[in-house]
Amino acid sequence: DNQLRLLHYPAVLWRCFPVEITDECMYGYPQDFGTAMVLFQDSVSGLEVETPSGLGQLILDPPIPSAIIFNIADILMQWSNDTLKSTLHQVFALVPQDGTGTIQERHSIPF
Repeated sequence: DNQLRLLHYPAVLWRCFPVEITDECMYGYPQDFGTAMVLFQDSVSGLEVETPSGLGQLILDPPIPSAIIFNIADILMQWSNDTLKSTLHQVFALVPQDGTGTIQERHSIPF
């Protein structure tokens, strides 16, 4: 069985977050369990990915508008006998700097 999910993280006012965080709020620290995850980038920053050394150190992946990021997930790593590595990553909702107080929407497609 495979499952294709279309995820939409809607725009939200920063003040709606129930936590006391001054500059960022994490969406997750996952290693996708499926086959792959496709992320359509825009100008929104916040994606961090594990360094190639694989020691749990994360680096910011600067946004490139119209780029498509393809993250290998656990099943594809297993199918390739660990030739392809599942990508540990996390996404931060950064405090808006544009004065609107609104965190921009995001989309991703895990499979």
